[in-house]
Amino acid sequence: MIKLKKLLENRNCEIYPQTTVLELCFENEKDSKWFESLIEKTPQDSAISCLMSMTRLGNKKSRFRYVFNIVDVDNFIKMLED
Repeated sequence: MIKLKKLLENRNCEIYPQTTVLELCFENEKDSKWFESLIEKTPQDSAISCLMSMTRLGNKKSRFRYVFNIVDVDNFIKMLED
């Protein structure tokens, strides 16, 4: 998890590990789009599965949230490094 935090520290991303899923929250749309583009390029049998994206509704600043299962942590980190 430390390596993942280091990779995402410049992306203004908060990481919320859960028991069976990981939640990433980006504060701005640019970083959110960066993450989405990485996910779109990966094969279906990649490092993650069951990706769900959400944005906050209302007058507050939007946060771009992604909740997903990590199938292969090392492959996921490698994907972010590339």
